[in-house]
Amino acid sequence: MKRLKIWIMLLLFVAQSAYAATTILSQGARNVKNGAAYGGASAVGDGVHDDTQAILDAININRNINNPLAVYIPPGTYMVHSTIIVWNSTFLFGEPSSPPTIVLQSGSMTSGSAPFICPLSAYNHNAYDTNWNSAGTGNYASPNNTFLLDIRDINFTVQSNNAGCFTVMYYQVAQQCSFRNSV
Repeated sequence: MKRLKIWIMLLLFVAQSAYAATTILSQGARNVKNGAAYGGASAVGDGVHDDTQAILDAININRNINNPLAVYIPPGTYMVHSTIIVWNSTFLFGEPSSPPTIVLQSGSMTSGSAPFICPLSAYNHNAYDTNWNSAGTGNYASPNNTFLLDIRDINFTVQSNNAGCFTVMYYQVAQQCSFRNSV
């Protein structure tokens, strides 16, 4: 019941105008540019520095799959070099008036077959797990079994020379999920 109340509160904040990002931040959302606040790396967001670890830390540090997590990505361009798994019960959002862009750096996925962004059920997964394709492994966690996930006001780009990236967003979610105002 507590989890539902917290989730409803987060969704109510989302429904507000562009001022919503500031309101949510004041309520305790993790800011990828301030990783020290939760024990992680801090992103730069300048389109040059590698921000992979900062984004992974914001999503994974002290992760409790029973509690919703809000992660704010301020305006900027964030370079990453791997698949980013976004766990269920996560609200990943940018600034509505100036959405950030997360970029898969050229040459990051030259072989294999993986998505750039992959919502995934956290059931039976540890923080920082990279096994996005866990369907059929017996642990009931897969990209199509994700609940309570919202991604909004963030743009995603895959640069050239990423032949191993089969899709930008592998979005086969279950219930109570949204993907809005993103390109």
